[in-house]
Amino acid sequence: MDRQVDGTERYLKEFQPRAIRALAMAPRPGNILLSRVAAVAALLLTVSGLLWFTHPVVSLLPTIPPPAVTIMPAARYASTAALTSLALSDATKFETVLTEWSRESLPDFQGECSTLKVLAKE
Repeated sequence: MDRQVDGTERYLKEFQPRAIRALAMAPRPGNILLSRVAAVAALLLTVSGLLWFTHPVVSLLPTIPPPAVTIMPAARYASTAALTSLALSDATKFETVLTEWSRESLPDFQGECSTLKVLAKE
């Protein structure tokens, strides 16, 4: 047991105490205002980039203007029941009314920009 104590004492005598030094101070933070300005600049750059990429791109292809919407005049036969009774009583007048309504509401297939004219050119 004495050997173990003597060995431990010799081992501990090998260590030399060092002089006490001052603790190292943590580095001082930089200017907080500068870091906030940099964060705002990065945020503005990100938002402006998102707006730039999501902005709709103007197409260089020619566009065909949509057909003018016509407002249909007040129908003489406002209800389905009136149209049904007309169809049952006078079929030719019913066909005439439907033909007039289709001419007023449907696009003209004989016009300059009609679908049939475009398909006929192909």
